[in-house]
Amino acid sequence: MDLGVIDFMKWLSCIENDEDSPDNPFIIKEIVQDKYIIFYDKEIVQDIIVFFKNCIPWCIKCETDDCGHIGFTVCLKQYCIRNGPIDI
Repeated sequence: MDLGVIDFMKWLSCIENDEDSPDNPFIIKEIVQDKYIIFYDKEIVQDIIVFFKNCIPWCIKCETDDCGHIGFTVCLKQYCIRNGPIDI
């Protein structure tokens, strides 16, 4: 999950400065509050779906609840709660 937190910080820096930066690890595609988040992972060149069941995130790609995608998703969800929805 720590890698996901680091990737979130990279993503946040990119959307505040240059969203098209090659350093931006993810492209957010869809957020449905408390249901799922879909984003594109540039490193593995694949869409990632993280869904929430009873408020617990689950990464379909990694089949786990503690991968880097989960770390990123938790940070993104907290960011949206504090700052409102992001423009996709």
